[in-house]
Amino acid sequence: VLDPGDLHDFSRIRDKLVIRLISGDKNRNLLKTCPHRDFLDMAITYRILAVKNEGGISTALVTNTVMDLWGITEEEIYGIAMENSVRIFPPRLKDMDTIIKELEAFVPEGEDQAITSDRLFWRNMLILSNDCGINGASAICYPHVLQACARRLESDFFILPSSIHEVILLAASEVILPQ
Repeated sequence: VLDPGDLHDFSRIRDKLVIRLISGDKNRNLLKTCPHRDFLDMAITYRILAVKNEGGISTALVTNTVMDLWGITEEEIYGIAMENSVRIFPPRLKDMDTIIKELEAFVPEGEDQAITSDRLFWRNMLILSNDCGINGASAICYPHVLQACARRLESDFFILPSSIHEVILLAASEVILPQ
């Protein structure tokens, strides 16, 4: 649990700093108030982790005021938060077939299972998230993760935004472009 008094002592916060990927366009005003780093059309922001358990996570945004209080730079926060994020929220990569099988467990017995009709379609799709599936799209920012995904797919790939919680990776070798 985060003690508000800890905000004044960076040494108490350091190991709790993590990243969160957000839309740059939709959060233009917020980004004026907090340290961040542009990433494609999104922004990496920094959060202080208060709680992570089976019930979910709770974080607080690092603002420019707090960063100034700590006397550190955005670059320093970035390095610390990235290292912590990989440790606290390790990336998880699942193939689409595994995800579909997990979803099938929730389909009541006897109901149409149309979801399983065309498994060939998703044979080279992966879902990238983190270990808890919350704000897992941030994992695309982790060092070497995208290279590991390319090795797993044995192909270049497209990143399809799914939600803030995960992204879908589609092998480029599977995409048929119009001629």
